[in-house]
Amino acid sequence: MHQVFVARGSTATQRGPEGCAGAGGVKSMLRVKGELGRKACKSQSDYMAKSVEGRGVDRHLLGLRLSLTPTEPTPTLFTDPAYALSTHWKLSTSQIPSENFDGYGWGEVVPDGYGVAYLVNSNSLHFNLTSRHLRNDHLQAYLHEALHEMRAAFGAALPPPKAKL
Repeated sequence: MHQVFVARGSTATQRGPEGCAGAGGVKSMLRVKGELGRKACKSQSDYMAKSVEGRGVDRHLLGLRLSLTPTEPTPTLFTDPAYALSTHWKLSTSQIPSENFDGYGWGEVVPDGYGVAYLVNSNSLHFNLTSRHLRNDHLQAYLHEALHEMRAAFGAALPPPKAKL
């Protein structure tokens, strides 16, 4: 999930339908995992672009829910258990797309969740993990493992270098 500002100061939350977990459950060669990962990341980027243009749904639904008066009946959409699950962010992330920062913080948004701030620089990644009630050391170990696996998979999916003639 990622939040951006759109027209007139409103915000949009971005969440891809495929996410980057598409390769996680696939038991196949590294190249296939890398290709699936690239496809998932492209899907996420496309969804983010739509959200930036105001074509996401999260902030629209929030606005509708907050615009209800106390005397109005709550629409069934907002009482559906799936809606409750979709608004309880156990993992909340944020990124600053600039190499001019050494780091920053981002906290969890629910008591049983994690907050992850990350910086993607030219030659490094920086993560800040927070949680009040969960094991940050476990998340750090899993994140470290996943990043190494992703590096191998994405590296295997790179096209071979072109011959110089």
